[in-house]
Amino acid sequence: MKTPFDEEFFDDAGKEEAPDKIFQALKEQHHTHESIEFDDRFFEIVTTLEQKTRSWAYTSSIRLDGQQLEELNLPPHRGSERTTDSEEEVPAALIHRAAEAHLLQCANVRHLIETEGRKKLSPFRVNVLINGVNVISVPFEVIKTDSGSSFLEGTKITAQNLYQEKDSMHFGVLELTSGKVDLTINARDITGNKVEKRFSFIVK
Repeated sequence: MKTPFDEEFFDDAGKEEAPDKIFQALKEQHHTHESIEFDDRFFEIVTTLEQKTRSWAYTSSIRLDGQQLEELNLPPHRGSERTTDSEEEVPAALIHRAAEAHLLQCANVRHLIETEGRKKLSPFRVNVLINGVNVISVPFEVIKTDSGSSFLEGTKITAQNLYQEKDSMHFGVLELTSGKVDLTINARDITGNKVEKRFSFIVK
């Protein structure tokens, strides 16, 4: 059975650290990490080695914006190897296992990004807030038909109205009063992922 050390990992392997660099970082610093940006969010793969009583152990975990991702079925990978009391260096076999776990976690993130990248084409709900007040809420989960036209439930938005321009959605016209305006737009997909954009400006 081949491991990431027996062949190049990923088709675009240049985007990831080479296995030998990961091995050296773990051997010399007992730590390595990889940051991957996706849709204004940051995944971080962190792998560390720690000396225990008569053993060395590794943990390789994935975080998204600082939060651990066990809820997305991406739990930490862990392993250990017993040593003698006098053995100060990390066993080479354990470093290899830790580096392999690191590369596998990188692969998990790449797979998640590819999957979520396809899902994000279909929002589940979009909200528009002005100064913290929700002024537009558009649900995408139900389509109603009335007099031969189809609308998103609770709105009068048709597909023709919604997609007036390529790569954008039109939800209607906002009437703004004079003064400072904080505009927030957030969108959720069916899995609960959320993207939010905020804009502040002055209306005269």
